Amino acid sequence: MCGLALAALTQTVILFSTSRQFTYVLIFMLGLAMPMRVFVGYIYAMEFLPSEKTTFVTSLTLGIDGFMMGVSALWFMLISNNWKTIFTFATILVYLSFVLVWSMPESPKFLVTQGRFNEAR
Repeated sequence: MCGLALAALTQTVILFSTSRQFTYVLIFMLGLAMPMRVFVGYIYAMEFLPSEKTTFVTSLTLGIDGFMMGVSALWFMLISNNWKTIFTFATILVYLSFVLVWSMPESPKFLVTQGRFNEAR
């Protein structure tokens, strides 16, 4: 949640930043938020999957990440050089992710380790 909050706040401030140096600092902070939101989210998702599906889902997750970099490059080449349009869309998605993650339950594996077996079922 801290990583998503930091990413959402940082991305919002970047949209309104007028200083190049300040924007660089904000992009650095956005990079610091990345492990908190991406890796924790990935590990959380893996707890819901059977072990034989984790390789496929990992490949799919990393593949989509790379695919989005390609889509972004095509956006800048073919549609618009205005980075704020696509960045605004990404910021909206971060806020949506924050709301969705806030409403998610604890993983069953975590509940079992805490002895909360009825909730895990």
